[in-house]
Amino acid sequence: PNTEANQELFSQGVCATVTSMLGGFAGCSSFSRCMVLDAIGVVTPLNSFIAAVLIFFYIEVLIDVGFFYFMPDVTSSG
Repeated sequence: PNTEANQELFSQGVCATVTSMLGGFAGCSSFSRCMVLDAIGVVTPLNSFIAAVLIFFYIEVLIDVGFFYFMPDVTSSG
């Protein structure tokens, strides 16, 4: 399936507007990542799952070695 930039931009704007009116957090998306994934032919969400697992593992390793010890909690929540 082809990704239409205008449709994605419109849907992100609508979602951000609705969630801000309801007091929620607007979801952010990386348009460049979507375009790259579309260009290389990714059609399943498996790549997002693999990326999430790798990021989780990376953060857990950095926490175990004490990398985040002196970082304030506010900065890690962003």
